[in-house]
Amino acid sequence: MRRRSTHWWTSLWFLGALALTVGLVWATATTDRGIAWLLGWLIAASSVTTLWFGIDKVLAKLGSARIPERTLWLASFVGGSPGAWLGMRLFRHKTAKESFQRLFRLILILQAVLLAIVAAVAIRSMVVTTPP
Repeated sequence: MRRRSTHWWTSLWFLGALALTVGLVWATATTDRGIAWLLGWLIAASSVTTLWFGIDKVLAKLGSARIPERTLWLASFVGGSPGAWLGMRLFRHKTAKESFQRLFRLILILQAVLLAIVAAVAIRSMVVTTPP
């Protein structure tokens, strides 16, 4: 039976990134400066995610221990999906694995729904109601 390695830092990174993502989404919907912070986070998360896909591809070629798929999915979920898409195309990594692609598409759908909700909240908060 193969022993699964657990990386405490993966869970810690995910929880921190998730908390930051939720905070930035809230800030984007409620403040003027939130969009700048959110864009900064998306650029940083995408850059890290692209790098992780490249590192995982090299590790796969070397036959070394790999970055767990769960980590790649979580990085995609917390804002790194543009970087994940770029990493898959740039390094030709995880593009043929259907199980990986299925969950990645689900992540994209969830992010699109979240984006629609944030946009609706932001638009609603921008509408000024005038008293009768």
